[in-house]
Amino acid sequence: MKPDEIKVGGYYVMQGSGVIRHFFALTPRGRALYRTYDPLSGEYILTCTCSTENLVYRAERKATPEEISRLQEWRPYTETQRSSLGKALKRTSDKRW
Repeated sequence: MKPDEIKVGGYYVMQGSGVIRHFFALTPRGRALYRTYDPLSGEYILTCTCSTENLVYRAERKATPEEISRLQEWRPYTETQRSSLGKALKRTSDKRW
């Protein structure tokens, strides 16, 4: 896609993986904040950030209204989920490859 086609609030299908990213904000440094969703189940996967250039490069096309309607509403983690995630991250090595 072209840079002027990517807008805050838009939903985009990513090349290769087919995941859907909801570009919902820009950081003060101009990085894209997005939420990633599984295109088949509509399940929320994660919230992340990347350069706007990377988002433009990887976006294959805008998601269709049908694809967007399948996405489950994002909700903040519950305390139990946050605790489980914290424990899992502590068990994960921080080695750089």
